[in-house]
Amino acid sequence: MGTPRDRRTVVRVLGGAAAGGAAVGALGVALAAAFARRVVRWRPHDDERVLAADERMVVLAASLKTRHPGVFGLRYQDGYALVGPVVTEDARTVTRELREVSGRPPGRGGVSWEGDVHALPSDVGPHVDVLIDAPSGPAPAWRFGPAENATWAIHIHGIRSTRDGALRTVPAAEAEGLSSLVVSYRGDGDAAPAPGGASRLGLDEADDVDAAIGFAVERGAERIVLVGWSMGGGIALRLTERSAHRERIAGLVLVGPATDWRAAIRSGAAAGRVPLPGAAARIACAALGHPLLSRLAGMRAPVDLDELDWTRPGRLAVPTLVVHSRADRTVPFDSTERFAAANPGLVEVQEAPAADHSWEYNVAPEWFTETVRAWLRAHVA
Repeated sequence: MGTPRDRRTVVRVLGGAAAGGAAVGALGVALAAAFARRVVRWRPHDDERVLAADERMVVLAASLKTRHPGVFGLRYQDGYALVGPVVTEDARTVTRELREVSGRPPGRGGVSWEGDVHALPSDVGPHVDVLIDAPSGPAPAWRFGPAENATWAIHIHGIRSTRDGALRTVPAAEAEGLSSLVVSYRGDGDAAPAPGGASRLGLDEADDVDAAIGFAVERGAERIVLVGWSMGGGIALRLTERSAHRERIAGLVLVGPATDWRAAIRSGAAAGRVPLPGAAARIACAALGHPLLSRLAGMRAPVDLDELDWTRPGRLAVPTLVVHSRADRTVPFDSTERFAAANPGLVEVQEAPAADHSWEYNVAPEWFTETVRAWLRAHVA
């Protein structure tokens, strides 16, 4: 049920009512459950607004996202648009290049600002739709490259994302001769729903991805490279210990990986302007490990955050590339540094130019792809 430190925090939260402060205790419980729910919930988001668009430009409400350097996707009902660099900006608006449109053009209203730079998997190249028989139910996936190949890359997206985002690493794998499987897993909107609509931060989701590894092995895969984005990185790490096929895992490529969920929750609370972010993060961590509060957050069972801490020495056994940026406001770069220090000789860290969470490709696509290719060439391909 989490560490003694987490349990002590729960006792303090729940103890308010027993000590006579019933209102304070109830408020503490509510805050703990609410912030924990925010951490683990899958939820759609139209988080930015289009103000105007023509054939060449799109005007968006100014925000940290819309001002961010790089190339990004806008997803909205019945359409997708690829936007390029900022052309002009002021205190209220940002005008960016409008590079491609799939479906209807963007109109005024809410859009989802995405790291996805491909409207469809066919934009990456020829592929086949396949269905993985996962423990949670049928899980759709895209296969790139020949079905009969000795080395496969399994691309794993993160929380509050979809497999579209993981397409960004497929070109590097294909260029080095690997077949690719871009997978879905419970809760992401493509595979089966997650119980309660909540993630278990990779603990359960890894079982679905393990079924995808089995799919590749059944088709002749002798070596597997796991390519994990954000929470997908934690899933990849868990599979090196728990996969039924772990002896075939030859290496990992991790992008902004969640190697320490306590650190990620603290960082997310600060970036999300949560009131009293340090206290909120401690309470959320405690709630996630508590049998009652975790259920109030929508989880079917509590999580042990120690089990999700990969900065502890002695857990990693395969060569690993980490691509990460110090500008990541969700997963702190410090956790990558501690992960590398805990695994000397196994972890290579490539620091990306200034990019927020999982946008390392978006700010420097050529550098990103060549970095991943070079590592695969040296260690796997």
